[in-house]
Amino acid sequence: MLVESDESVLEVTTEALGKKGMAVRAARNGYEAIEILKQESFDAAILDVKLTGETSTSALYSWIEQNRRELAGRVIFTASSRQDPDAIDLPTRIGCTLLDKPFRLEDLMSALQKVLAPEVSGSLKR
Repeated sequence: MLVESDESVLEVTTEALGKKGMAVRAARNGYEAIEILKQESFDAAILDVKLTGETSTSALYSWIEQNRRELAGRVIFTASSRQDPDAIDLPTRIGCTLLDKPFRLEDLMSALQKVLAPEVSGSLKR
């Protein structure tokens, strides 16, 4: 699952991961992500640390911890800036990977391989 509020990042990342053979389900905000997560299971999640809308990234991650525990340890966060301490607090506190935007596809693939191991890599959707 990819949750990204920046439309251009959402499109480019979805397309790039698709070319690498990954099935990606995208959401543009936390509310949309929760609605999808209620219906579907995922191998990993990539979350923008600064989601727009009513459901913040922190609230989305809390929902994942409570309702999709198997996914909580397989989250990668992305951030446009590390200047905002609130943006890096959650990934730092829970020990998840934080990638700086713009990130290289190779860095994202490497982070995905780490969170998916020892599971079989190749899909952001089951």
